Amino acid sequence: MPSQRSKLPKSAFAQSFNRFFTKTVVRLNKWQAQQQEAERKAVANAKFPWLETLQLLALHICLGLLLATLSGAWAIAAGVFIIGVSLYCSLLAVGVDSSLWPDSLVCFLVLGWVAQPWQAMAEKLDLVLRRWILSTFQGELAIDFWKAVASVFCLIALVGLSGLGLRVGYWLGTQFW
Repeated sequence: MPSQRSKLPKSAFAQSFNRFFTKTVVRLNKWQAQQQEAERKAVANAKFPWLETLQLLALHICLGLLLATLSGAWAIAAGVFIIGVSLYCSLLAVGVDSSLWPDSLVCFLVLGWVAQPWQAMAEKLDLVLRRWILSTFQGELAIDFWKAVASVFCLIALVGLSGLGLRVGYWLGTQFW
């Protein structure tokens, strides 16, 4: 019976479906190529965010100096607050799940305004990482994997820079005050 089936002509429906499926696959491949080319153009001029890095470092050095001037319970409370806000802004900048954010629109807008330096650095660093990924890797699977990991690298960079700035500022404050 299988040999007879292969010799039978295809039905009109099967031929029509085959043409439709083939055209759809061709359109999807063209669309994917256009998306990849658009992304390559978007990241073509990405440069490392030196200005944003220095801005965040200076901000955290100043906060570290402030922590060095405080003593006792005030220093602990201010340190917890500053580190918490810094981590929160870092998470907000890299786009972690929105269920972590408060329901108050005013609080969200104020923290969004406060997080602008973090956001600017995360966006530019993400562009630099995507440029590196697209120029280094050729396979789709590798590109997708590293794009997913890029936000983790941004978060590590933001938290590391915050910690470095706070530590340097605190050290400077204890050395000179």
